Amino acid sequence: MQRNISAVSDRIWLDEEFLGNYGMAYKYKLKFANQLCQEGFVVEKGKDEYGNYLLFLNSNAFMYLHNKEERPHIPCGPAEMSLILAPEMIEGSDELVKGFKGSWPGFHEAKIRIIEKSRESMILEFHGGFLGDKVVRLFVENIISQSYDQNCLESFAELTNLEFRKAETHMEVMLFNDYTTYRLPEGFDDSVFKNDPEFDTNTIERVIEEYQNHGVISCEKLKMMVTIDEEQKREDEESFKKFLEECQKNPFSLDTWNNSINKAER
Repeated sequence: MQRNISAVSDRIWLDEEFLGNYGMAYKYKLKFANQLCQEGFVVEKGKDEYGNYLLFLNSNAFMYLHNKEERPHIPCGPAEMSLILAPEMIEGSDELVKGFKGSWPGFHEAKIRIIEKSRESMILEFHGGFLGDKVVRLFVENIISQSYDQNCLESFAELTNLEFRKAETHMEVMLFNDYTTYRLPEGFDDSVFKNDPEFDTNTIERVIEEYQNHGVISCEKLKMMVTIDEEQKREDEESFKKFLEECQKNPFSLDTWNNSINKAER
Protein backbone atom coordinates (compact mmCIF):
# COMPACT_ATOMS: atom_id res chain seq x y z
CA MET A 1 0.00 0.00 0.00
CA GLN A 2 2.83 2.41 0.87
CA ARG A 3 4.40 1.78 -2.53
CA ASN A 4 1.07 2.48 -4.23
CA ILE A 5 0.73 5.77 -2.34
CA SER A 6 4.26 6.82 -3.24
CA ALA A 7 3.66 5.98 -6.89
CA VAL A 8 0.72 8.40 -7.20
CA SER A 9 2.22 11.17 -5.04
CA ASP A 10 4.10 14.25 -6.23
CA ARG A 11 7.57 15.04 -4.90
CA ILE A 12 7.92 18.72 -4.02
CA TRP A 13 11.26 20.31 -3.12
CA LEU A 14 11.34 23.08 -0.53
CA ASP A 15 13.78 25.83 0.38
CA GLU A 16 13.78 24.57 3.97
CA GLU A 17 12.66 21.55 5.98
CA PHE A 18 8.91 20.93 6.30
CA LEU A 19 8.12 21.25 10.02
CA GLY A 20 4.39 20.46 9.95
CA ASN A 21 2.69 17.20 10.88
CA TYR A 22 2.43 14.63 8.14
CA GLY A 23 0.49 11.44 7.53
CA MET A 24 -3.04 10.57 6.41
CA ALA A 25 -4.60 12.31 9.43
CA TYR A 26 -3.42 15.77 8.31
CA LYS A 27 -4.90 17.34 5.22
CA TYR A 28 -3.38 20.42 3.57
CA LYS A 29 -4.37 22.90 0.89
CA LEU A 30 -1.78 24.12 -1.59
CA LYS A 31 -2.56 27.48 -3.19
CA PHE A 32 -0.39 28.46 -6.14
CA ALA A 33 0.45 31.82 -7.69
CA ASN A 34 -2.17 31.26 -10.41
CA GLN A 35 -4.78 30.96 -7.60
CA LEU A 36 -5.46 27.29 -8.40
CA CYS A 37 -5.52 24.96 -5.39
CA GLN A 38 -4.94 21.31 -4.60
CA GLU A 39 -5.83 19.46 -1.43
CA GLY A 40 -4.15 16.37 -0.07
CA PHE A 41 -1.81 14.77 2.42
CA VAL A 42 1.92 15.00 3.11
CA VAL A 43 2.77 11.30 3.29
CA GLU A 44 6.55 11.60 3.62
CA LYS A 45 9.24 14.17 4.15
CA GLY A 46 13.01 13.92 3.84
CA LYS A 47 16.18 15.14 2.17
CA ASP A 48 17.80 13.96 -1.05
CA GLU A 49 20.54 15.19 -3.38
CA TYR A 50 18.32 18.11 -4.44
CA GLY A 51 17.43 19.30 -0.94
CA ASN A 52 14.44 19.08 1.39
CA TYR A 53 11.38 17.43 -0.09
CA LEU A 54 7.93 16.16 0.74
CA LEU A 55 5.61 13.69 -0.98
CA PHE A 56 2.17 15.20 -1.57
CA LEU A 57 -0.76 12.87 -2.20
CA ASN A 58 -3.64 14.61 -3.99
CA SER A 59 -6.95 13.68 -2.30
CA ASN A 60 -8.32 12.51 -5.66
CA ALA A 61 -5.15 10.80 -6.91
CA PHE A 62 -6.62 7.30 -6.95
CA MET A 63 -9.80 8.57 -8.58
CA TYR A 64 -7.74 10.10 -11.40
CA LEU A 65 -5.93 6.77 -11.74
CA HIS A 66 -9.18 4.80 -11.79
CA ASN A 67 -10.66 7.10 -14.45
CA LYS A 68 -7.38 7.06 -16.41
CA GLU A 69 -7.09 10.82 -16.04
CA GLU A 70 -3.88 12.76 -15.61
CA ARG A 71 -3.32 14.25 -12.16
CA PRO A 72 -3.29 18.07 -12.03
CA HIS A 73 0.22 19.43 -12.51
CA ILE A 74 1.96 21.06 -9.54
CA PRO A 75 3.69 24.18 -10.91
CA CYS A 76 7.14 25.40 -9.94
CA GLY A 77 7.37 28.52 -7.85
CA PRO A 78 5.93 29.75 -4.56
CA ALA A 79 2.87 28.15 -2.99
CA GLU A 80 0.90 28.83 0.15
CA MET A 81 0.30 25.77 2.31
CA SER A 82 -2.41 25.67 4.97
CA LEU A 83 -3.62 22.90 7.27
CA ILE A 84 -7.35 22.30 6.74
CA LEU A 85 -7.94 19.08 8.68
CA ALA A 86 -6.27 17.50 11.71
CA PRO A 87 -7.57 15.45 14.65
CA GLU A 88 -6.95 18.43 16.94
CA MET A 89 -9.60 20.42 15.08
CA ILE A 90 -12.45 18.09 16.07
CA GLU A 91 -12.73 17.08 19.69
CA GLY A 92 -12.84 13.29 20.03
CA SER A 93 -11.81 12.56 16.44
CA ASP A 94 -8.46 11.11 17.50
CA GLU A 95 -10.32 7.91 18.48
CA LEU A 96 -11.84 7.67 15.00
CA VAL A 97 -8.49 8.18 13.27
CA LYS A 98 -6.82 5.67 15.59
CA GLY A 99 -9.51 3.10 14.78
CA PHE A 100 -8.67 3.41 11.06
CA LYS A 101 -4.89 3.06 11.44
CA GLY A 102 -4.07 6.76 11.37
CA SER A 103 -6.38 7.80 8.51
CA TRP A 104 -9.76 9.46 8.25
CA PRO A 105 -12.28 6.78 7.23
CA GLY A 106 -14.38 6.76 4.11
CA PHE A 107 -18.08 7.37 4.75
CA HIS A 108 -19.10 5.70 1.50
CA GLU A 109 -22.52 4.00 1.79
CA ALA A 110 -22.84 5.19 5.39
CA LYS A 111 -26.37 5.85 6.65
CA ILE A 112 -27.17 9.10 8.44
CA ARG A 113 -29.48 9.57 11.42
CA ILE A 114 -30.60 12.97 12.67
CA ILE A 115 -30.64 12.64 16.45
CA GLU A 116 -31.35 16.30 17.24
CA LYS A 117 -31.66 19.40 15.11
CA SER A 118 -32.26 23.09 15.79
CA ARG A 119 -31.19 26.38 14.22
CA GLU A 120 -28.18 26.59 16.53
CA SER A 121 -26.95 23.00 16.71
CA MET A 122 -27.51 19.41 15.64
CA ILE A 123 -26.40 15.88 16.44
CA LEU A 124 -25.86 13.54 13.50
CA GLU A 125 -25.03 9.85 13.60
CA PHE A 126 -23.32 7.82 10.86
CA HIS A 127 -23.17 4.05 10.62
CA GLY A 128 -22.75 1.22 8.14
CA GLY A 129 -20.97 1.16 4.80
CA PHE A 130 -17.20 1.57 4.90
CA LEU A 131 -17.38 2.50 8.60
CA GLY A 132 -17.77 -1.20 9.41
CA ASP A 133 -18.69 -1.65 13.07
CA LYS A 134 -17.92 1.98 13.98
CA VAL A 135 -20.74 4.39 14.83
CA VAL A 136 -19.80 8.07 14.58
CA ARG A 137 -21.89 10.67 16.41
CA LEU A 138 -21.13 14.22 15.28
CA PHE A 139 -22.03 17.24 17.43
CA VAL A 140 -22.37 20.39 15.31
CA GLU A 141 -22.35 23.48 17.54
CA ASN A 142 -23.08 27.17 16.89
CA ILE A 143 -24.28 26.75 13.31
CA ILE A 144 -23.50 29.70 11.05
CA SER A 145 -25.16 28.56 7.82
CA GLN A 146 -26.45 25.53 5.93
CA SER A 147 -26.75 24.87 2.20
CA TYR A 148 -28.16 21.78 0.42
CA ASP A 149 -28.76 20.98 -3.24
CA GLN A 150 -32.05 19.32 -2.29
CA ASN A 151 -32.95 22.09 0.20
CA CYS A 152 -32.83 19.98 3.36
CA LEU A 153 -30.60 17.72 5.42
CA GLU A 154 -33.24 14.99 5.37
CA SER A 155 -32.50 14.37 1.66
CA PHE A 156 -29.28 12.59 2.70
CA ALA A 157 -30.48 9.10 3.58
CA GLU A 158 -27.14 7.67 2.47
CA LEU A 159 -23.73 9.16 1.70
CA THR A 160 -21.01 8.61 -0.83
CA ASN A 161 -18.64 10.77 1.22
CA LEU A 162 -18.41 13.06 4.23
CA GLU A 163 -15.61 15.58 4.68
CA PHE A 164 -14.55 17.99 7.41
CA ARG A 165 -12.39 21.05 6.95
CA LYS A 166 -11.31 24.27 8.60
CA ALA A 167 -12.18 27.40 6.64
CA GLU A 168 -10.83 30.86 7.45
CA THR A 169 -12.86 31.44 10.62
CA HIS A 170 -15.01 28.34 11.07
CA MET A 171 -15.41 24.61 10.50
CA GLU A 172 -17.31 22.99 7.64
CA VAL A 173 -19.07 19.66 7.29
CA MET A 174 -19.44 18.66 3.63
CA LEU A 175 -21.94 15.94 2.68
CA PHE A 176 -21.95 14.14 -0.67
CA ASN A 177 -24.36 11.71 -2.29
CA ASP A 178 -23.26 11.28 -5.90
CA TYR A 179 -23.93 8.23 -8.01
CA THR A 180 -24.60 7.09 -11.56
CA THR A 181 -27.40 4.79 -12.74
CA TYR A 182 -27.83 2.97 -16.06
CA ARG A 183 -31.25 2.08 -17.41
CA LEU A 184 -32.74 0.76 -20.63
CA PRO A 185 -34.07 3.37 -23.07
CA GLU A 186 -37.55 4.69 -22.41
CA GLY A 187 -40.21 2.45 -23.92
CA PHE A 188 -37.80 -0.39 -24.65
CA ASP A 189 -39.48 -3.76 -24.10
CA ASP A 190 -37.10 -6.70 -23.76
CA SER A 191 -39.84 -9.21 -22.89
CA VAL A 192 -39.99 -10.42 -26.50
CA PHE A 193 -36.32 -11.47 -26.23
CA LYS A 194 -36.53 -13.37 -22.93
CA ASN A 195 -36.73 -16.74 -24.66
CA ASP A 196 -34.05 -15.91 -27.22
CA PRO A 197 -30.78 -17.48 -25.97
CA GLU A 198 -28.73 -15.40 -28.42
CA PHE A 199 -30.07 -12.06 -27.23
CA ASP A 200 -27.83 -10.18 -24.80
CA THR A 201 -29.28 -7.06 -23.13
CA ASN A 202 -25.72 -5.90 -22.42
CA THR A 203 -25.42 -5.01 -26.10
CA ILE A 204 -28.12 -2.35 -25.68
CA GLU A 205 -26.81 1.13 -25.02
CA ARG A 206 -28.03 2.22 -21.59
CA VAL A 207 -29.25 5.69 -20.66
CA ILE A 208 -26.84 7.20 -18.13
CA GLU A 209 -28.34 9.24 -15.31
CA GLU A 210 -26.12 11.08 -12.83
CA TYR A 211 -27.46 12.05 -9.42
CA GLN A 212 -25.78 14.68 -7.25
CA ASN A 213 -26.69 15.99 -3.85
CA HIS A 214 -24.22 18.13 -1.91
CA GLY A 215 -24.51 19.88 1.42
CA VAL A 216 -22.37 22.24 3.49
CA ILE A 217 -22.86 23.01 7.18
CA SER A 218 -20.73 25.86 8.54
CA CYS A 219 -20.31 26.07 12.29
CA GLU A 220 -18.01 27.30 15.03
CA LYS A 221 -17.23 23.94 16.61
CA LEU A 222 -17.37 20.20 15.94
CA LYS A 223 -17.20 17.35 18.43
CA MET A 224 -17.22 13.64 17.79
CA MET A 225 -17.97 10.47 19.73
CA VAL A 226 -17.09 7.03 18.35
CA THR A 227 -18.69 3.79 19.57
CA ILE A 228 -18.86 0.20 18.38
CA ASP A 229 -21.98 -1.45 16.96
CA GLU A 230 -21.64 -4.74 18.84
CA GLU A 231 -24.14 -6.56 16.62
CA GLN A 232 -22.31 -5.49 13.46
CA LYS A 233 -19.01 -6.44 15.09
CA ARG A 234 -20.32 -9.94 15.82
CA GLU A 235 -21.58 -10.27 12.25
CA ASP A 236 -18.21 -9.19 10.87
CA GLU A 237 -16.36 -11.59 13.17
CA GLU A 238 -18.68 -14.46 12.21
CA SER A 239 -18.22 -13.67 8.51
CA PHE A 240 -14.45 -13.60 8.95
CA LYS A 241 -14.57 -16.88 10.89
CA LYS A 242 -16.46 -18.55 8.03
CA PHE A 243 -13.93 -17.13 5.59
CA LEU A 244 -11.07 -18.66 7.60
CA GLU A 245 -12.86 -22.01 7.72
CA GLU A 246 -13.11 -21.95 3.94
CA CYS A 247 -9.42 -21.08 3.75
CA GLN A 248 -8.58 -24.04 5.98
CA LYS A 249 -10.19 -26.27 3.37
CA ASN A 250 -8.11 -24.53 0.71
CA PRO A 251 -4.67 -23.62 2.18
CA PHE A 252 -3.72 -21.75 -0.98
CA SER A 253 -6.48 -19.21 -0.28
CA LEU A 254 -5.22 -18.73 3.29
CA ASP A 255 -1.64 -18.18 2.10
CA THR A 256 -2.90 -15.66 -0.46
CA TRP A 257 -4.85 -13.83 2.25
CA ASN A 258 -1.87 -13.73 4.64
CA ASN A 259 0.44 -12.47 1.90
CA SER A 260 -2.00 -9.70 0.99
CA ILE A 261 -2.22 -8.61 4.64
CA ASN A 262 1.56 -8.57 5.03
CA LYS A 263 1.96 -6.52 1.86
CA ALA A 264 -0.68 -4.02 2.99
CA GLU A 265 1.01 -3.56 6.38
CA ARG A 266 4.36 -2.95 4.70
